Amino acid sequence: MEFGDNSKVKARLVRTVFRDDGSELFGCAISKVYKYELAKIISLDDAIANSKRNEAAQAREKAKNTDAGWNESSIKRWH
Repeated sequence: MEFGDNSKVKARLVRTVFRDDGSELFGCAISKVYKYELAKIISLDDAIANSKRNEAAQAREKAKNTDAGWNESSIKRWH
């Protein structure tokens, strides 16, 4: 298996699931010999997920501060 950061690990295919949409899902067993490579890949995925969560939280906070003092309503007739 090859990953985007040029990490490579050997894996044994242990299960294949054919999905209704025509795609396939593969289950693999990976040796503990590759624990460093896997830790690096998992850490990168966690870092990306944390970054996205932080960005979303900052956007919510900014929206909350920006919208302070405003009330939502509708205009029935404009003169």
